[in-house]
Amino acid sequence: MIINNSRAAGFSGLGFLLILSMAGFLALLAIRLLPVYMEHYNVSTSLKSLQSEGGGVQEEGNVKTRLLRRFEINDVSHAGRKNIAVTREGNKKVVTVQYEVRKPFLANIDLVVSFSDSISLTAH
Repeated sequence: MIINNSRAAGFSGLGFLLILSMAGFLALLAIRLLPVYMEHYNVSTSLKSLQSEGGGVQEEGNVKTRLLRRFEINDVSHAGRKNIAVTREGNKKVVTVQYEVRKPFLANIDLVVSFSDSISLTAH
């Protein structure tokens, strides 16, 4: 008498649905957050270009206007004039952009992401 103890291995229907739902959840999360992080990349590159442009320490309004022009060119919609702070520290100015993005996720669940970037502008 030959006894075969091998069993079929693989996903069950319930296991497959669980894996599929987890993949869908992660895909939805990526779809919602990718544009937010792309916009943050545009904010940080705008700040870096403002710093590399130089021109010395300028008036607060002029710095904000130059930065807002860059935001408009780079299609930044969540950071505006009220999110830009310019402070003086000795002979340099520190430009800080602090903002928060709230995106709907599922039903009444929102994703909230906060960003804070700063650079220093020195006199040449």
